[in-house]
Amino acid sequence: MEERSVNIKEVIYSVKKKSKMIMIFTLLCTLLATAIATFMLKPTYEAKVKIFAGSNDTESGEYRLSEVSNYKDLIGFYTEIIKTEDFMQTVITRAQLNLSPAQVLNGLSFTTVDNAPVLTIKYTGSNRENVEKIVSTLSQEFESGVKAIIPDTYTKVIDSVKVTERVPAKAKIVIVGFFVGLFLAIGFALILDYLDDTITRREDLEKIITSPVLCELPVEQS
Repeated sequence: MEERSVNIKEVIYSVKKKSKMIMIFTLLCTLLATAIATFMLKPTYEAKVKIFAGSNDTESGEYRLSEVSNYKDLIGFYTEIIKTEDFMQTVITRAQLNLSPAQVLNGLSFTTVDNAPVLTIKYTGSNRENVEKIVSTLSQEFESGVKAIIPDTYTKVIDSVKVTERVPAKAKIVIVGFFVGLFLAIGFALILDYLDDTITRREDLEKIITSPVLCELPVEQS
């Protein structure tokens, strides 16, 4: 097969010739993206709580630099306690949830505050009630669990459990589906046109013969 050069006019011609196919394919991709965004993507919920964990009950007190460093190390130790399967199973049992420790741990995250003995615990899930139960129960069990290992530790919830809803960006998914369908359809149309050796235009004929084309016979449409 001879090599065929491609120019802008030919690309535009190919797109116009396959315009109906491009529109149908783009519409199908857009409808598919809409269905996914509407029926498959569900909102998620995030619950978080802030816990103070220090050596005394002065939450806003001043701490020496060495104490701050020690507390940061302790916060890391506290998170390791929470991550144990035994501790997590206690939380699940008390909250009366039908989940495994591994499932709960996958949704947990921890953040700390610089220069302060404060631990923020977050849990993300698809069920609002379960999310709130897990974080509330975890914050309650945290105090007894930590004190059982480090008796002198003082813990207190300084910011109660807050639950926020995260809604998927459905409009963005539909727009992405539209453009993906459009680009794929145009690309497929150009490939089909490139592989098509049928002579349908005077320009196609002039590319393969050396003699000039003197005239064209119009196609009469009934």
